[in-house]
Parts: sequence; C-alpha cells; structure tokens
Amino acid sequence: MKQIADTTSHIIFFQLDDGDFGYARLLKGLNGKFKIDHAGYGSGFLNSSYQVIETNKGEYLILYGENPDLTVDHVLATALSGEYDITFDISDDQRFLQSAKIPSDVERAFPVDLTFYDEGDNLIE
Repeated sequence: MKQIADTTSHIIFFQLDDGDFGYARLLKGLNGKFKIDHAGYGSGFLNSSYQVIETNKGEYLILYGENPDLTVDHVLATALSGEYDITFDISDDQRFLQSAKIPSDVERAFPVDLTFYDEGDNLIE
C-alpha cells in the first residue's frame, strides 16, 4: 500500500488467482480505518494497466503491472485527447504501482495510450 503524494488517497496493488493484477483505492475514515472506495483489475500488454482516479488534490494516473526480467525501462502514457503525456520509470521494478498527477487544466484525462520502451529507448511491442 502506498499513499498518493499529498492526497488522502492510498492505493493497494494485488494479483488475482488468474494472474491478472489489480488495484484498489482506500480512504481513511475518521476512525483511522481504511475502506475501499474504488477497485479495478485487468491487464494488457506485459500484464499492465492504468486508471485515472479523482483525489482531493485533483486527478491522478495510476499505472500498475509487471515488468518480467526488467525488460521495460520506462512507459509513456499519452492522453488520446493530446492534452498531456507522462513518463513512468519502471526500470527497477518487477512489479510496479506508480502514480502521477494529471495537469489541472486537462479536460479529458481518460483514456491514454501506453507505450513501452527498453533501456536504449527502443519501442517494445
């Protein structure tokens, strides 16, 4: 579990029996206990996926999945609206859960196209 920077949202990362990965957003209540606010699962290329979530500090892009043999150096997430792109460094993570703040002036944060690159900045297909 990790807290999304400067927000009240926490994210957990899990793997289902069928091998797919998922995430859940947790919110801490007044009693100090967490409750699941939103969850999702499923995976695409390299058993990874993403989701845009709303937090008390704006929208964040959550990227999660697996990087077997550390073949992927970084992932470029490009909004299909063309309004933003975010690069995630996953070079040291066999399993990853990362988040990045989406600029506040973006009107359509979802969906995004994920592009995977190796250490030499070569496209991985």
